[in-house]
Amino acid sequence: MLLLATGCGGTPPPPPANAPVWRNPELGSDAASSAQYLSRAWPSAIEITSGSRPATTVANCTDYLAANKSGAHARNSREESLLQAQGMKCLAAEALTSARPSMQPFVMPLTCDAAMLTRLPPSAGLVISDDEAEKVKAAEAAGQSWRAYVAGRLDAIQDGPYSCRVTADGWTARITLLGRGDMTGDGAEDLLIESDTAISQGSYRTSRLLLLASSDTPDGTVRVVRRWPADL
Repeated sequence: MLLLATGCGGTPPPPPANAPVWRNPELGSDAASSAQYLSRAWPSAIEITSGSRPATTVANCTDYLAANKSGAHARNSREESLLQAQGMKCLAAEALTSARPSMQPFVMPLTCDAAMLTRLPPSAGLVISDDEAEKVKAAEAAGQSWRAYVAGRLDAIQDGPYSCRVTADGWTARITLLGRGDMTGDGAEDLLIESDTAISQGSYRTSRLLLLASSDTPDGTVRVVRRWPADL
């Protein structure tokens, strides 16, 4: 389901009209359990700092959402990667607490194959510099797909019931579907996906959350409604 093909090898049919909100099981089964997820203790707390303020710890999503507003960061790159990865799920759970059933399903299902790469936006992949971020934004503004943007290898394989592993030259990305539903108030179904990217040689890792909507382009490239972090 991304609609990533299911672990049984089949592809689920597109959701019906008036489709209910769907949540990745990790985030709960309904709005109430998504809210509970926000207060659930993390396996281990992460120490953060923000400007001249004293260091503090983030122990659950509620802590993270408050700290994120002040631009707080972990004390080292390893813990920052962990904070980002967990934080994207917190932001997704928060968005899903107010999601509504959709009157119009996502126009075309996303399956974990080469076709998916022609529909997802370039910001689903690795963005490692400010210069690259500007190029990605320009490509998305022009309606360019991830496959069209990346030169060279870009392969997708299923690696879980709701996730897909994408491999390029020098880096990989794990795309996970976190939610479906109307999150923009227009009645149409939107998708929430998390992209966890890492370079093949080195320790650089980053996580990003994308809110996607269907577009009217002939090739079906989806539109980025919102991204977290906002600055890529």
